[in-house]
Amino acid sequence: MSVSIIIPAYNEELRLPTLLCSLRQATTRLHDLLPKYSVEVIVVDNCSTDNTASLALEYRAKVITENRRSVACVRNKGASHATGNYLIFIDADYRVSSKFLIGIVKALESDPRTVALGVKVLVEPDEIDIIQGSFANFILFLLRRIRHMGFGVFVFRKNYFEQLGGFDEGVFAYEDVELHEKLRRDLYKKKERYRVLHHALAYASARGFHRGGMFISYFTMLLSKKARRDPAQCRYWYGRES
Repeated sequence: MSVSIIIPAYNEELRLPTLLCSLRQATTRLHDLLPKYSVEVIVVDNCSTDNTASLALEYRAKVITENRRSVACVRNKGASHATGNYLIFIDADYRVSSKFLIGIVKALESDPRTVALGVKVLVEPDEIDIIQGSFANFILFLLRRIRHMGFGVFVFRKNYFEQLGGFDEGVFAYEDVELHEKLRRDLYKKKERYRVLHHALAYASARGFHRGGMFISYFTMLLSKKARRDPAQCRYWYGRES
């Protein structure tokens, strides 16, 4: 069995090393338990103008390119090149705990009915003040408990991801939310399962809090499916340089 980790990346030379180092540690822990379990890391470079691609190669990641500025296309491109039985999508400005992969693999191996997973996500504590951090982590907690969704990290059995049709490439933001909603509709009254792992932990960077427009952008996407398909209204995600 094998795992493919898919990382969409646009100008991520500052953040990507943290994630790749943490994945290396998590892979080591996984191999301590399951030494024959292969792990591949795929960085999908989305027209970066910095050293994202060369840096990923230094960390022995597989690097592929996607020229269309669409995170849904980027994620799907990575999945199309993946050889693993399990797909883990994770944003480039994250890091994972050392037991991250072990938790995911154990959950999928122990229950063949489980076709998709979410994980616990917290904001990097050193990048944000305690008040904002507590508020952000509370919102993430509500996402897990009420919406049963892990923010920025998505895990699928590859055959099920393909069955769902992947991410909607007409969507420029909230593509993860739309796929999650599609997953929930698909699993309704079926025997297969989706659940959130509260012991598989990832940390998200707080850079969104330091850029203007975060709350209004997310609120707009929440209210308007049409806005998600309009690149002009998704500039919060596509207009940054780093």
